[in-house]
Formats: sequence, C-alpha cells, structure tokens
Amino acid sequence: MNDALVEFLRARLDEDDAEARRVPPNQSPTELRAMVLREGGQPFLVVASERVMREVDAKRRLVGLHERLSGDAPFCVTCDAPSGIPGRDHGCDTIRLLALPYSDHPDYREEWRP
Repeated sequence: MNDALVEFLRARLDEDDAEARRVPPNQSPTELRAMVLREGGQPFLVVASERVMREVDAKRRLVGLHERLSGDAPFCVTCDAPSGIPGRDHGCDTIRLLALPYSDHPDYREEWRP
C-alpha cells in the first residue's frame, strides 16, 4: 500500500473531523449545521456534523484494515497482493476510492485515481 496515499487520506479525514467539530452543537443533528471556513477562507456547508464524524470514523477503520503485511510489502493485508498491473501499485483500490472525493485537493496525485 502506498504510504503517501494513506498519509494523504488520513490528513483529509483529520480535516473533515476537525471541521465537523467546529459546528455549534445547539441544533438538531439532521439539520444544516453551519457555514464554516476552510483554511484559506473558503466557505463550505457542514450538514449533520455527528454523521460526518461517524463517517470519518468508519473511513479510518477501513484504512486500518489496509495495513501493510510487512514493512517491505507494497500491498495491504486485506487485498493480499499487489495488483500486477503496471503503474497500478499506488495503493489498493479501496484506499484509492476512499481518497477520490479529495481529488480536488492540491496534494492529491493523479496516479492515485482509480
């Protein structure tokens, strides 16, 4: 599994979690919660911050299932083997799909695209 991809994904999940926690807890968890600002001042809407935090937790658990078989293995225990497709060993498909929603982030690499 690609360490850079996992590091990128974990950083984005940490950002999502932090943004969800910035929403005031005085509204129903199913309502639109707040307009918040990302770093750089770009506004975006957070809906149901509790759901976002549960989603982040679930994604972190999925990433945890994809730990390396050993320190030298380029693939994860869950997928059990490299893809065998030239140029496709930039992380297993599950991790690549989890990272796809962040493809507009400046640190996202095109080789991670599934």
